[in-house]
Amino acid sequence: MRGFNEKDVAAYVDRYMRQNYGRLLDAQYFVGTVVEVGGALGACIVQVQRNGESVPDGATYACSIPGYYPQVGDSVECCWRDNKTAYVLWPRTKASGLYLLEDIVVGTTGSLTNSYLASPAASIAFPKNFNAIPQGLPNLLCVWEARGDTAAQNTDLLCQVNGDTGGTYEWEQQLITGGAASAPAEGVGGQTSMRVGGLSASTAPAGYYSGGRIEVPNYGGTTAIKKFVCQGGLKLGTAPGQQYIVIHAGFWRPSTAAAITSLLLRAAAGNIITGSRFTFYAY
Repeated sequence: MRGFNEKDVAAYVDRYMRQNYGRLLDAQYFVGTVVEVGGALGACIVQVQRNGESVPDGATYACSIPGYYPQVGDSVECCWRDNKTAYVLWPRTKASGLYLLEDIVVGTTGSLTNSYLASPAASIAFPKNFNAIPQGLPNLLCVWEARGDTAAQNTDLLCQVNGDTGGTYEWEQQLITGGAASAPAEGVGGQTSMRVGGLSASTAPAGYYSGGRIEVPNYGGTTAIKKFVCQGGLKLGTAPGQQYIVIHAGFWRPSTAAAITSLLLRAAAGNIITGSRFTFYAY
C-alpha cells in the first residue's frame, strides 16, 4: 500500500476543496436584486440578478428570514452554503414599503411570482399557498380587478374572515354617479358576509372589469373589531349613469376580537372569471 507524505495530503485536500467547494471558498457572499418571488411565506424562494451581471442566473434561492417578505426590486445579500446551493442572508434595501404577500390570477398558469386558479371560481381564498396571513405588519391591502359571469349587469363582491360564516358582519355602501340626482346609500347588519365591492357581470359590455382596493387597518390586532375600508369603480356601459364610484365600509365583529389570518372573497352570484386578479400586500 502506497503511503502519503504531508505534501501529498495537502495537495489532495486543496484539490478536493476547490473542485467541490470552490464557490464557497472564493466567493462566499454575493449581492443581487430580486427578480421573482415564490413559495410559501416564511419559506420563500427568490430568483436574483447578481450585481455586475446583465441577466438573472435562473437559480432559485431560499429566503426564510423571520419578519421579512421579499419582493421584486429588493437588494439582498446571499451566502453560498456549498458549491451548488445559496440562500438569502438578509435584505440590504427594500424596493418599497409594501410587502407583496400573494398575487392570485384567475384562469391561467405561469411564473414564480403568482398564484393561479386554473379556471373561473365562485370564490378566492387568501392565502392560497400558505397556511395563514403573516402577522407583524400593521395594515393589509388588496388591490383587485375582476368580473363575474352571472346573467346580470353586475353582482356584489363579498368577503368573509377567518372562515366565519355567522351573522357577525355589517357594511355600509354608497354609489356615486353623475347620472344620479343624489348618492344612494344603504347598510345592513347581522350578515353572514360583507360587501367590499361591485363586480361587472356577463351582460355588461365585453372587457368591462370592475376594480378597487380593500384596506384593513391593524389586521393583526386582538383588541378591536376589524374595519374594512373599500373604494372601487364599476362601469356597466357608456351611457350616463352607467359608471359608478363605489365606496364600502365593512365591519367584522366576532364574539372575541381576533387577528385576521385568512380572507374569502366571492361573487354573490356565479363565478369570478378568467383575467380577474387579486393582489395582497402588507405595509
